[in-house]
Amino acid sequence: MYSGDSNMKWIVLGCATLVAGCPNFPPADDRSFPGAGQLAVDESRESRALELAESNCISQGKDVDAGRVEGQMVYNCVAR
Repeated sequence: MYSGDSNMKWIVLGCATLVAGCPNFPPADDRSFPGAGQLAVDESRESRALELAESNCISQGKDVDAGRVEGQMVYNCVAR
């Protein structure tokens, strides 16, 4: 007895289940804010933060001192 049709139904059912389940699988990258970890986005944020720090320091008649603390950029105003 040939059961090719029965096997084909199970294969089709299995493939359909796999295809239907994949788009509903949760994304692996769960970041705290949109764009986090994307180099261009991070550089853009750091650039904007530097611009704001420079503006603030210039209004005080000081220069900006930038440094990294625990992976985060920190900007301080220092005397000229």
